[in-house]
Amino acid sequence: MRTKGLIQKLKQRFVYKGRRSAHQLARSFGVSREIMRRIIKDDLNLYAYRITTQPKLTNDNKKQRVSFAYWVRNALRKKRSW
Repeated sequence: MRTKGLIQKLKQRFVYKGRRSAHQLARSFGVSREIMRRIIKDDLNLYAYRITTQPKLTNDNKKQRVSFAYWVRNALRKKRSW
């Protein structure tokens, strides 16, 4: 089912229609999800892209993290010596 025609149709769909889930695309083209996944990954070389958000650390936050790490290490050492 991975024909060149299907691959070209899917490529055009990505260009003109934008984002869709692989499950929705498979249903609309009448193929299985596994075939759709292979076309997207292997033939079109596309992959999922998600931006991860991270907290913005200030210098004070970094100092607090280091001091907390030292505190935990000392607390564990004291606990082991008992």
